Amino acid sequence: AASDVYKRQFTRLLREHAVAPNDTEKGIAVIYIYVAQGDYGKALPVIDRLLEGDTPPLNLYYWRGECLYRLQEYAESWDAFGDYLEAL
Repeated sequence: AASDVYKRQFTRLLREHAVAPNDTEKGIAVIYIYVAQGDYGKALPVIDRLLEGDTPPLNLYYWRGECLYRLQEYAESWDAFGDYLEAL
């Protein structure tokens, strides 16, 4: 029952994010859920889309590096963490 509610809420959030992919708040919520599920490959396109915005939140740079690291893309991860440090 609780998992059905969670699935419906997540499905609704995904639909809302699909309609407004530049919505930072919804995008970050989607990213955090994907990361919690271990779906790093699904989180990356959401992160990359939000990073294209005018003033992306700094934590997106970190999460990009973390997702790439978890996907064993170590060279890209290194560069992403470098971007995060530069953004600070």
